[in-house]
This record gives sequence, C-alpha cells and structure tokens, in this order.
Amino acid sequence: EGVDPRRAEEVAGRGCAAGEPVACALEDKLREVRRLAVAAATDCTRGDQDACALRAKCLDRGWGVAVAREQATALYDSACTAGSGRACAGLVLRSQPQGVDARRHRLLERGCTLGSPDACAELGSSALARGDRAEAERLLVPACEAHVLSACNTLFDDAYLTSDPRADRYHALFCGCPGAQCDDVPPRAPRFEDTP
Repeated sequence: EGVDPRRAEEVAGRGCAAGEPVACALEDKLREVRRLAVAAATDCTRGDQDACALRAKCLDRGWGVAVAREQATALYDSACTAGSGRACAGLVLRSQPQGVDARRHRLLERGCTLGSPDACAELGSSALARGDRAEAERLLVPACEAHVLSACNTLFDDAYLTSDPRADRYHALFCGCPGAQCDDVPPRAPRFEDTP
C-alpha cells in the first residue's frame, strides 16, 4: 500500500541527474522527509512521546518510511497514554470521523489538556456546532494563536457571518497561519447599523 519512499527518492534522483529541476526539488523534499522520520524514530526510542506521535504520523502516511498503519495506531495509543497530546489528537484526527463518539471526545479532551492545539480546535468546532460560543472561543482562540488554520478559519467564518467586530482580528490571525490564502477572504461584513 502506498509508494515506497526509497524508490520514489531513487526515481526523483534519476530525474534530477537528467537535469529536471522539479525532480531535484522533489528529491530534496523526499530526503528531508526521510530525515524527519529517522529523527522522530530516534527521539521516540529515547522516550520523547511527541516524537513518537510524529513517528506514528510518518508510519500512518508513509512519510519517509513504508506505510504501517497498525504500527502507527499502536504508537499513537501508547504515546497518548504516556502523555502526548499530539498523539491523542493524531489517534482521533487521522481518520476524521464526524459526529460525537464518546471515545473520540475523551481522546480530544485528553489531547487538548495535554497541550495539543489541534485537539483543542476540534473540540472548539464541536462546541460552536452545539451553539456554545463561550466554550468554542475558549478552545479556538488559543488554537488559532498557535497557528492551527482550521481554528482561525472557524473563528473568522463565525465572526464574519455574525458581523462580530472581532472578525478583523481573526482574519489577521488566519492570514498569519501557514497555508492560509488571504486573497480569497472578503472584507468584514457590514453590521446592521452600518447599512442605510
């Protein structure tokens, strides 16, 4: 299942040797990802549970290593149990199930409590969907400030649609997130009192 990372690096290397600049860039990126996977495995072996969460993500997605989903699940689970909020969030977010599942919610709560902004963002989005704006903001604002794009997007969308004056602040935070495309975001919606 998936692409053999060593084979992909070898093919990109041949393309680079043939003078293809895109292949050279790909070869560099594949090497960088492989180094990341090796460093995560090394640090995980030394007991760094957040590194174990990253190692699990590499195994789950085939980043620099062969895909090994069962091993990834076991690693996420043990790192979560050992106190990695990232691992708890990774265990839940890897499959992106929707709806309210008790185990999913417990893992997200544990991940958020252990410091995973991704887990907090998921819980905040759920709180907003339930109509609990105060709880949503308590969870989403710090996640957004930690540059979790989905948290900033949720805050901005909600503020924009409700003509909340904080929309400008959330827009600025959204634009500061890696991967944000700010050119496509409209300016703040006019408030009722602004209309003739």
